[in-house]
Amino acid sequence: LDYRNEANNLEIFASLYSHRRVTNTSVQVVVPEVYDELCTENVLVMEWLDGTKLVDLETEESSRESLALIEEGIDCTLSQLLETGILHADAHSGNLLKVQEPSSAATSADNSKNAPT
Repeated sequence: LDYRNEANNLEIFASLYSHRRVTNTSVQVVVPEVYDELCTENVLVMEWLDGTKLVDLETEESSRESLALIEEGIDCTLSQLLETGILHADAHSGNLLKVQEPSSAATSADNSKNAPT
C-alpha cells in the first residue's frame, strides 16, 4: 500500500465532495485536508477533525439529526456510484462523524453547520 496514492485519492474525493470546494452542489461533506509535504509511501498525514461518531449519537434530537446526516451519506454514496464513479470504499463508523464546521452561509446563532465526513 502506497500512502501517496491514498493521498491522491483523498484529493480527488475532496475535489468532488468537499464543502470547502463546492464543485458538487448536490452533496457536500467535510473532507480532511491532506498535508502532501508530509506524506510518504508509508505515511499519510491529514487534518484532524473533531466530531462525534454517528453511532454514538443517542438522544431523540440527535436521532433526528442523525437521520438527516444519514440521508446526506446515502445521497453522497449514490452520487459516487451513479455520477462520478469515484467511491469511498471504507465508510465505517470511524470515518463518519458529525462535526461542527464554520460556514459563512450558516444561519444558526453559533454560525456553524453540521456536516458528515
